[in-house]
Amino acid sequence: MAKSSPRKNQYILARQIAQRLARAGAQPYADDCEQYVVLEGERGGEVIEFGRPLRDHRMFPVKSRSKNNRLAEQFAAFAAVEDRSAWCLWTVCRPSRKTQINELEEDYRQFNDDINRVLTELRKRCEFELLLIGIHIRFDRNVGLFDIHAHFVCRIPIDRREEARRRLMTAFSRCHLPDNAIRSPQGVARYISKTFKLEEVVKWPKKAMLAAWNLGGNRFHYCRTAGRFAAYRRDNRRPVDPHQQKTIQEKRSNRAETRHPDWEFQDRRLVRRTWRFGDQEISGTLYRRAPACSPQRPATMHSEHPEAGGPAAPTYPSTDMATTQATPTAPPITPQRTAVPTATTGRGVVSTTLAALKKLGRLAFGGLKRILSPLVRIFRKNE
Repeated sequence: MAKSSPRKNQYILARQIAQRLARAGAQPYADDCEQYVVLEGERGGEVIEFGRPLRDHRMFPVKSRSKNNRLAEQFAAFAAVEDRSAWCLWTVCRPSRKTQINELEEDYRQFNDDINRVLTELRKRCEFELLLIGIHIRFDRNVGLFDIHAHFVCRIPIDRREEARRRLMTAFSRCHLPDNAIRSPQGVARYISKTFKLEEVVKWPKKAMLAAWNLGGNRFHYCRTAGRFAAYRRDNRRPVDPHQQKTIQEKRSNRAETRHPDWEFQDRRLVRRTWRFGDQEISGTLYRRAPACSPQRPATMHSEHPEAGGPAAPTYPSTDMATTQATPTAPPITPQRTAVPTATTGRGVVSTTLAALKKLGRLAFGGLKRILSPLVRIFRKNE
């Protein structure tokens, strides 16, 4: 039996896709300033580069990953209190043909309208109830065309399914309409909400990748809820706390009023939290690097952070209010170790000299302790 290839890190794939999009003329980055993490604990002082932050897009796991996980958890909780004997997982594809690259937006709109029209008919005639639906976009590199299809979870009585199948097979092509029971509602919801497969997108031609990227800018609803599941999410939505909103507004106002005069030219502390690297969880602080064109900033400021062994960099008070998250929600990231460079400014020289003196003192104390320990044992033995 052939071994399956290990799954690639979604964050790394997203970075590779962003680089290709940037070379093609798109703007996949939300900011020009790079970000990095300074780790704590056993790996204290180690710096991991994150690069420029990515935009919020269904193609990137920056925002969609946590959103999809939350949807999957809610769907699993909903399935636990519902009768799933009448649930079905069905798939329909765009009728007649696959989609040309330059016709992706038009065909997507038409396919979405066809789904709304046909499912509305089934709801009126076949006691059909839609719970969750997601439209996926794949690219067939053999023919150079897009494959647009939809997966949805519905609730329909067994005696009305044959009529619904005939209607769906008439309206769409390549339908997959089994009667199999849904074994893992959480896994099904996670799969339905995943619009793009990054393992495939990274290999797409440039024109196809740009077409899918521009489609995301039109704010299409790739994944939707309906019926009882939509009502369940609405009823179990966490109420807004007015006191919490007021506290957030006060913090934002304080942050704006107490900013350092040169805050734009300094590395900015964003958040301290627990980061997940594979199976390991490590605390660390995320920083936003100052712009490269800053007139008051050297090439790097790593050595000026306390986690890296140097004096603390000047920050305005509001950034000291760190937020620690007990449960990590960030995607698993393969760490890229980089050496901490030495600053060339006077302040950096002083910090480096102090660190060297401290290290020398520790070494001298350790050597003296190793020399005196045998003598102390001999003296105690003679007593």
